[in-house]
Amino acid sequence: MNWWQILLLGVVQGLTEFLPVSSTGHLIVVQSLFKWADTEKYTSLDIFLHLPTILAVLVFFRRDIASISRDLFAPRAPKDRHAASQLILMIIIGLISTTVVYFLFKKGFEDVFSDVRLVGAAFIVTAIFLAAVSFKREGTMSEGDLRIWHALLIGVAQGIAITPGISRSGITIVAALFIGLKAPAAFRFSFLLSIPTIILAWLYDAVSEPGALSNLGGEAAPLAATFVITFCLALLAVYILKGVILRNRLWLFALYLIPFGLLVHFYFR
Repeated sequence: MNWWQILLLGVVQGLTEFLPVSSTGHLIVVQSLFKWADTEKYTSLDIFLHLPTILAVLVFFRRDIASISRDLFAPRAPKDRHAASQLILMIIIGLISTTVVYFLFKKGFEDVFSDVRLVGAAFIVTAIFLAAVSFKREGTMSEGDLRIWHALLIGVAQGIAITPGISRSGITIVAALFIGLKAPAAFRFSFLLSIPTIILAWLYDAVSEPGALSNLGGEAAPLAATFVITFCLALLAVYILKGVILRNRLWLFALYLIPFGLLVHFYFR
């Protein structure tokens, strides 16, 4: 892979990882469009590009993470400690249900959606969910109102996002909004759930592909530039998504995904 391929994949990863448009689906489309083989180097680059996106979400939610950690160990504030422990419990439950779905269906979903045309159809499915939730009256629940079945449902939704073309951020936020969370709470819980999910998925892939990052050893300069660009774009994407959600404008992404999904579906016939 040359430097412009690395940079292009970094830009796509950064822009689409957290916007509700499916980064996996977009990377598959780019890979298919340019007929780039799914080589060891491509797999290694995919693992590498998740590092700046992990860093971006950690930076964005650094205050939330610090606040939860502080409240969890607040001996003189039992209410805060209870709220923090309750939120962490909901994240763990969501993570468990995601993991179950992941290991039960990952192979089957990847085999079915190896056809790029179906990825295009999945883009349209994501668009329908985003448009539908935009017409729902905003809920009244905060993260403290979450119950076990709520966390299980959001976790299952996140697991379904192993489907290329189904957005992780999109489907989890849609699920959170449908069960009645307020927009800020839906945004926050979706991303707090994403942090351990993305980190554990990255660790799993890195362990499954030993020596993966060393395969990129000869590309130091373009990798360094791509890391910075991907990080900046991913951070920008989180800010954009937050603004869109708070203004109840998720349907705007449907306006992009529907024609793009149709184009992908018919172009690769």
